[in-house]
Amino acid sequence: MSTIEQKRGMSVFAIIWSGQLLSIVGSNLTEFALGVWLYQHTQSAFLYGLNNLFIFAPPIIIMPLAGVLADRYSRRQMMILSNLGGALTALLLILCVATHILQFWLVYIITFLFAVFSALLFPSYAASIQMLVPKEQIGRANGLVQFASSVARTFGPLIAGVLLLTIQIGGIVVIDGLSFLVAVVSLIFIAIPQPAVDSSKKKSLQKEAQNGLNYIRSTPGLMELLIFFLIANIASGFFLALGTPFILRFTSPGGLSIALSSAGAGLMLGSIVSVFWKGPKQRIPIITVTGALVGLSLIFIGAWSSVVSVSIAAFCMFFFIPINNTVSMVVWQTRVPPQLMGRVISSVRLVAWSSIPFSILVAGPLADHFFTPALQQHGVLAGSVGQFIGVGNGRGIGLLLMIIGLFPIIAGIKGYLTPSLRSLDGKIGPVSHEHVPDASPAV
Repeated sequence: MSTIEQKRGMSVFAIIWSGQLLSIVGSNLTEFALGVWLYQHTQSAFLYGLNNLFIFAPPIIIMPLAGVLADRYSRRQMMILSNLGGALTALLLILCVATHILQFWLVYIITFLFAVFSALLFPSYAASIQMLVPKEQIGRANGLVQFASSVARTFGPLIAGVLLLTIQIGGIVVIDGLSFLVAVVSLIFIAIPQPAVDSSKKKSLQKEAQNGLNYIRSTPGLMELLIFFLIANIASGFFLALGTPFILRFTSPGGLSIALSSAGAGLMLGSIVSVFWKGPKQRIPIITVTGALVGLSLIFIGAWSSVVSVSIAAFCMFFFIPINNTVSMVVWQTRVPPQLMGRVISSVRLVAWSSIPFSILVAGPLADHFFTPALQQHGVLAGSVGQFIGVGNGRGIGLLLMIIGLFPIIAGIKGYLTPSLRSLDGKIGPVSHEHVPDASPAV
């Protein structure tokens, strides 16, 4: 890859990234505004929480198909169609607001459509990075992707809160629709290299969708990485489900905002580090160590009922998450053939997103029906575990978070000691025959 080609590839990536940054921020504005509207008009925590189902379900359903389409057709066109779909969904929402016909069930449909088009976009976006960015810059490119997500998550709700008081939900959705159109314009006049596809070997969509997971299964190191990723995501899902109710057990909403702001600051700083740090040549140790540190942070979150301790631990936890995600993505993008990248990354994304609903469904009942009663004043664990971590004030949820935090630590230690996973770094050892050749293309 010549210097001119490298500069051209990075310039094209910068254009795509800028458009997607605006689109992601716009989508977060709308997501926040719809959540506020839904709760204000229904006063139902159940109906509000049910909206999460329509956020997480589409990626689980659509992602395998999205991976096939990303490998079979033009990735640039797939990204354009996805952003146009988002713009049309925003237009539908604008019409519903303008005509005063918006109902809670319409919010679910619109949320579902936004999530579908987002799921269709991601495999093509991630696979395009592999084709555009030189290998020595691929870590920085993925860091920028994490940074864009962090900016949207950190500042999106703050901006949306101000805009709701001024231009209301209708104005916010107009901004979101325009951000989709900007993303489309950024894609029209560029070229993204496409890996060669043998059309004579095309199979049914279902069989082609299975090829991504089959490739991971056939590569022991990648399968180990996927399992590690799944365990780490389950732990994060438990915090997503239990973090807010746990903190509110011992502090006010003001204390909760401090803790969540600390988590957002950690996420932002970790993303910035991912952008400017090229990363080590040996990536697997960083993945396993940062994953274990996420688990350790979760243990510290659950260990004490203190806003200060939880804020510090949440900062650390969310600092390590984008670094772990960035380095992991680099491994996938440099160890998977370009013609399979869309399907493989869809399989990874499918596993990751599937773990979140699982964690949400399991965490609540465990906390409410066993751990919380067990660590009340006369609970079954009050005389044993309660002697060390205390009773009442959310101690049951704290214990559950501490137990879940052990899983990424154990998975990190196991992963670090697993030769097949370490072989992804090209180490010469007992399983050197399993070393996966570098699949990063010469664009």
